[in-house]
Amino acid sequence: MRFQQRPSVSQQNLNMTAMIDIVFLLLVFFVMTFRVVASEGDFTVTMPAKEASSVNKLTDTPIEELHVYLNADRDGELTDISLGERSLPDFVHLQGALAEVANSHTTIPVTIHADEHLRYEWLIDAITAVEKANTAGHRAFAVRLNG
Repeated sequence: MRFQQRPSVSQQNLNMTAMIDIVFLLLVFFVMTFRVVASEGDFTVTMPAKEASSVNKLTDTPIEELHVYLNADRDGELTDISLGERSLPDFVHLQGALAEVANSHTTIPVTIHADEHLRYEWLIDAITAVEKANTAGHRAFAVRLNG
Protein backbone atom coordinates (compact mmCIF):
# COMPACT_ATOMS: atom_id res chain seq x y z
CA MET A 1 0.00 0.00 0.00
CA ARG A 2 1.32 3.25 -1.02
CA PHE A 3 0.58 6.51 0.84
CA GLN A 4 0.54 9.78 -0.88
CA GLN A 5 2.45 12.55 0.69
CA ARG A 6 0.51 15.65 1.17
CA PRO A 7 2.17 18.94 0.65
CA SER A 8 3.05 20.59 3.96
CA VAL A 9 0.41 22.85 5.37
CA SER A 10 1.36 26.40 4.60
CA GLN A 11 0.94 29.12 7.17
CA GLN A 12 -2.25 31.10 6.77
CA ASN A 13 -1.88 34.87 6.69
CA LEU A 14 -4.51 37.45 7.48
CA ASN A 15 -5.07 40.22 5.03
CA MET A 16 -4.20 43.28 7.15
CA THR A 17 -5.13 45.80 4.46
CA ALA A 18 -8.86 45.41 5.04
CA MET A 19 -8.50 45.79 8.82
CA ILE A 20 -6.36 48.90 8.47
CA ASP A 21 -8.95 50.41 6.13
CA ILE A 22 -11.71 49.80 8.68
CA VAL A 23 -9.65 51.36 11.48
CA PHE A 24 -9.01 54.49 9.43
CA LEU A 25 -12.68 54.74 8.48
CA LEU A 26 -13.67 54.55 12.15
CA LEU A 27 -11.07 57.15 13.03
CA VAL A 28 -12.36 59.52 10.34
CA PHE A 29 -15.96 58.91 11.44
CA PHE A 30 -15.27 59.79 15.09
CA VAL A 31 -13.18 62.83 14.21
CA MET A 32 -15.89 64.18 11.91
CA THR A 33 -18.75 63.60 14.39
CA PHE A 34 -16.96 64.99 17.47
CA ARG A 35 -18.62 68.13 18.86
CA VAL A 36 -17.08 70.49 21.36
CA VAL A 37 -19.61 71.32 24.06
CA ALA A 38 -19.46 74.63 25.89
CA SER A 39 -18.93 74.26 29.62
CA GLU A 40 -22.00 74.53 31.82
CA GLY A 41 -22.56 77.32 34.27
CA ASP A 42 -20.93 79.97 32.12
CA PHE A 43 -22.69 83.19 33.06
CA THR A 44 -21.60 86.74 33.69
CA VAL A 45 -21.36 87.98 37.25
CA THR A 46 -20.41 91.56 38.06
CA MET A 47 -17.88 91.50 40.87
CA PRO A 48 -17.11 94.54 43.03
CA ALA A 49 -14.09 96.55 41.93
CA LYS A 50 -10.90 96.28 43.99
CA GLU A 51 -10.59 100.00 44.47
CA ALA A 52 -14.11 100.35 45.85
CA SER A 53 -14.01 101.73 49.37
CA SER A 54 -16.26 100.73 52.22
CA VAL A 55 -18.05 104.09 52.06
CA ASN A 56 -20.69 104.99 49.49
CA LYS A 57 -19.42 108.10 47.67
CA LEU A 58 -22.90 109.52 47.06
CA THR A 59 -24.33 109.31 50.56
CA ASP A 60 -21.17 108.82 52.70
CA THR A 61 -22.88 105.97 54.51
CA PRO A 62 -21.27 102.57 54.96
CA ILE A 63 -22.18 100.08 52.27
CA GLU A 64 -24.00 97.22 53.81
CA GLU A 65 -23.25 93.76 52.54
CA LEU A 66 -26.29 91.61 51.90
CA HIS A 67 -26.21 87.90 52.62
CA VAL A 68 -28.56 85.47 50.89
CA TYR A 69 -28.74 82.05 52.54
CA LEU A 70 -30.01 79.02 50.60
CA ASN A 71 -30.67 75.97 52.78
CA ALA A 72 -31.34 72.50 51.41
CA ASP A 73 -32.32 69.06 52.59
CA ARG A 74 -30.23 65.93 51.97
CA ASP A 75 -31.82 65.44 48.52
CA GLY A 76 -30.67 68.87 47.36
CA GLU A 77 -34.13 70.45 47.39
CA LEU A 78 -34.39 74.06 48.53
CA THR A 79 -35.95 74.36 52.00
CA ASP A 80 -35.37 77.99 52.95
CA ILE A 81 -34.37 81.31 51.38
CA SER A 82 -33.35 84.14 53.66
CA LEU A 83 -32.00 87.63 53.07
CA GLY A 84 -30.00 88.35 56.19
CA GLU A 85 -32.30 87.42 59.07
CA ARG A 86 -35.48 87.77 56.97
CA SER A 87 -36.97 84.52 55.65
CA LEU A 88 -38.51 84.66 52.17
CA PRO A 89 -40.94 82.18 50.56
CA ASP A 90 -39.51 82.22 47.02
CA PHE A 91 -37.16 83.91 44.57
CA VAL A 92 -39.80 86.43 43.44
CA HIS A 93 -39.93 87.83 46.99
CA LEU A 94 -36.11 87.81 47.11
CA GLN A 95 -36.04 89.81 43.89
CA GLY A 96 -38.57 92.30 45.32
CA ALA A 97 -36.64 92.73 48.57
CA LEU A 98 -33.41 93.32 46.66
CA ALA A 99 -35.13 95.80 44.31
CA GLU A 100 -36.20 97.88 47.32
CA VAL A 101 -32.61 98.09 48.52
CA ALA A 102 -31.31 98.82 45.00
CA ASN A 103 -33.14 102.13 44.82
CA SER A 104 -31.25 103.61 47.77
CA HIS A 105 -27.66 102.48 47.06
CA THR A 106 -25.28 102.51 44.14
CA THR A 107 -23.42 99.23 44.60
CA ILE A 108 -24.04 96.62 47.24
CA PRO A 109 -22.10 93.37 47.50
CA VAL A 110 -24.42 90.38 47.72
CA THR A 111 -22.94 87.17 49.07
CA ILE A 112 -24.88 83.99 48.34
CA HIS A 113 -24.29 81.26 50.91
CA ALA A 114 -25.49 77.93 49.51
CA ASP A 115 -25.84 74.65 51.38
CA GLU A 116 -23.37 72.03 50.17
CA HIS A 117 -26.21 69.65 49.25
CA LEU A 118 -28.14 72.25 47.24
CA ARG A 119 -28.71 71.44 43.58
CA TYR A 120 -27.17 73.95 41.16
CA GLU A 121 -30.51 74.89 39.59
CA TRP A 122 -31.54 76.62 42.85
CA LEU A 123 -28.26 78.51 42.99
CA ILE A 124 -28.73 79.68 39.41
CA ASP A 125 -32.27 80.80 40.30
CA ALA A 126 -30.83 82.88 43.17
CA ILE A 127 -28.25 84.50 40.89
CA THR A 128 -31.00 85.21 38.36
CA ALA A 129 -33.13 86.87 41.06
CA VAL A 130 -30.22 89.12 42.03
CA GLU A 131 -29.58 90.02 38.39
CA LYS A 132 -33.27 90.80 37.78
CA ALA A 133 -33.34 93.05 40.85
CA ASN A 134 -30.83 95.34 39.16
CA THR A 135 -32.75 98.24 37.68
CA ALA A 136 -32.45 98.96 33.96
CA GLY A 137 -29.05 100.44 33.21
CA HIS A 138 -28.17 100.66 36.89
CA ARG A 139 -26.06 97.87 38.38
CA ALA A 140 -26.83 97.89 42.08
CA PHE A 141 -25.54 94.45 43.05
CA ALA A 142 -22.29 92.58 42.72
CA VAL A 143 -22.58 88.85 43.40
CA ARG A 144 -20.05 86.82 45.38
CA LEU A 145 -20.60 83.09 45.97
CA ASN A 146 -19.66 81.32 49.18
CA GLY A 147 -20.42 77.63 49.53
